[in-house]
Amino acid sequence: DGKKYVRENWLKADFAIIKAWKGDTSGNLVFKGTARNFSPMMAAAGKICIAEVEELVDPGQLDPNEIHVPGIYVQRIFKGENYEKRIEQRTISSPTPSGGVSVSDNLNETKSNTWGGWKSANPFTYEKLKEYSKRMRFSPTKTEDLIWQGLSGKKLEGYKFRRQHIIGNYIADFVCLRENLIIEIDGLIHQLPENQESDQVRTEWLKTYGFKVIRFTNDEVLTKYESVLENIINVIKENKVIFPLSEDSIKVASPPRVDGIKVEPPLGVGGLYELGIGLSKFGIAKRISQEINNNSYVNLGIGIPTLVANYIPKEIHVMLQSENGLLGIGPFPTEENVDADLINAGKQTITMQAGSALFNSAESFAMIRGGHVDLTILGAMEVSENGDIANWKIPNKMVKGMGGAMDLVASAKNIIVAMQHVSKDGKSKLLKNCSLPITGLNCVKKIVTELAVIEVLPNGGGFNLLELAPGITKEQVIAATEATLHIDSNVKEMKF
Repeated sequence: DGKKYVRENWLKADFAIIKAWKGDTSGNLVFKGTARNFSPMMAAAGKICIAEVEELVDPGQLDPNEIHVPGIYVQRIFKGENYEKRIEQRTISSPTPSGGVSVSDNLNETKSNTWGGWKSANPFTYEKLKEYSKRMRFSPTKTEDLIWQGLSGKKLEGYKFRRQHIIGNYIADFVCLRENLIIEIDGLIHQLPENQESDQVRTEWLKTYGFKVIRFTNDEVLTKYESVLENIINVIKENKVIFPLSEDSIKVASPPRVDGIKVEPPLGVGGLYELGIGLSKFGIAKRISQEINNNSYVNLGIGIPTLVANYIPKEIHVMLQSENGLLGIGPFPTEENVDADLINAGKQTITMQAGSALFNSAESFAMIRGGHVDLTILGAMEVSENGDIANWKIPNKMVKGMGGAMDLVASAKNIIVAMQHVSKDGKSKLLKNCSLPITGLNCVKKIVTELAVIEVLPNGGGFNLLELAPGITKEQVIAATEATLHIDSNVKEMKF
């Protein structure tokens, strides 16, 4: 078709090891939710397929219309026991403060009891909290696991911590009752303005009962793990906190809010927003939401693109596609509706909207490669003035896989990139030529950063500046862009 593609060699295996929901002794398999993913293809590609199932039944008990993998592909099958369904990104809608679960919305009612006064609490309420607490303990996120390892280590020997512990009408991530210390890990959902407000309410309530509360974001735990532990140790042993977590963040200003777009604190670390310049990641996501047309099929990548769903106008009907096997992604679930078998490509827990469909990943990529996805929004580490994108690998660093980005950028009708304009060390990420491994060639149509909205001109014509973020000048965008940058004759300020 005249396009250039980035090709990777295919893999073959002696063994395929997969997990299914139900199976029979003939080897037929049924999957639940988005857990199908690539498993049917893996079963077919391995010389010997070993399948673990939650339910193992006799032949004839599974409906032939519902079988996803015929038994001819499966050589070994067994029923698993005592295993956990781990959830990497437990993401819920309208969470209560600090990631906990609040059964009562009445704060005054909550304050009428002491935090330990559950003997007088509603028995139903307490039983529900116990159920949620147990579920979250057995399905920790990656960051929660890291913190738990640190709290259980030698440096904090003698200090007993509890995880997902009930306090009042809430569940706290980690608690040391001896020191009245609570540690909360805030995921992406906690950076939304309404959830920050509820987090503050919860923190103030806990303080009224003598608890010290310290909070860390997922990014801080993953990128500054040792510093996070050092902070916890200092709070416990010396009753002080070493903040900020990095020398660079000492210079961070408290940027003014612009029409509710700048949210404190911003996601992640680094970038011009940390210095009080430009939009937060939420601002970038909100601006991109304006690019979505009614009745369109849209694929949202991991990171900033995921946030775009929060800002799609209600009057716009959109079907969000996830390459792990779902068309029609719904909102994040409430805590009681979390399903480990229903996640998006970023491994966040989700729900399905009316009219949605489930399928395997081969079907998903048939939609993508066939050009049926109208718009792809994804992040990037670099974009060149030719529209090349690099977003899947940094040399000499571990990478789980390239995901579906290569197919998406080669096939989608329209590709918009959500990214930071500069790196943590101040270097431009909009370049003449990408220095990192390429994901796709001549594919990006538009870029939205903390500074500007920029289009990629055809035929290697460079970048064209269309819009400026509130308070940003043309000169700032020019200084932050290494590539050729044209200034549109009708440059305007972004509107929200």
